[in-house]
Amino acid sequence: MLGFLDETGFSDRPTVRKTWAPKGKTPIIATAGGWKNRTLIGTIITDPFLKTQPKFYAMIPPKSVHAEDCIVYLKYLKRHLKNKKLILFWDGLSAHTAKITKTFIAEQKDWLTIERTPTYAPELNPAEYLWSAMKTKDLSSTESANLQELDVNIWRSVKRVCRSKTVLRGCLRASPLFKC
Repeated sequence: MLGFLDETGFSDRPTVRKTWAPKGKTPIIATAGGWKNRTLIGTIITDPFLKTQPKFYAMIPPKSVHAEDCIVYLKYLKRHLKNKKLILFWDGLSAHTAKITKTFIAEQKDWLTIERTPTYAPELNPAEYLWSAMKTKDLSSTESANLQELDVNIWRSVKRVCRSKTVLRGCLRASPLFKC
């Protein structure tokens, strides 16, 4: 199996994509007024030849991503993959390169191989296309009064992506790694 892991942030301030208002009236989008945010760690899992339906696994850590969160997330992936071997591609986030993370990965050689994606090449990571789809479709112009509402909106988006038969496959095909 191949996995493409990445992290992204979601803010309680909505990204405005399109809005409507009567002519001459300025549209107003309600917001909580803060800059509260959540980070989502997510992985698109697929087979190398796209013969099976890709899957998406995600987790919202309590704060920004730290090495301990990476380890918890890798344990979560292992539990869901049920003894399948995984080649995981991820970027050079400091939490990924921390000593504690490297030590944990070294102990997981029976099922996990880590490969680092090139710096400044987000177009290679299919998860980047997924973040774009989630933010522009599900979370644009959506207000969240608090972090709990933001979490609900994020999980609603994750569920939509997981149910869709085309979104994950489209994200994989958008990457130059999959031109089949």
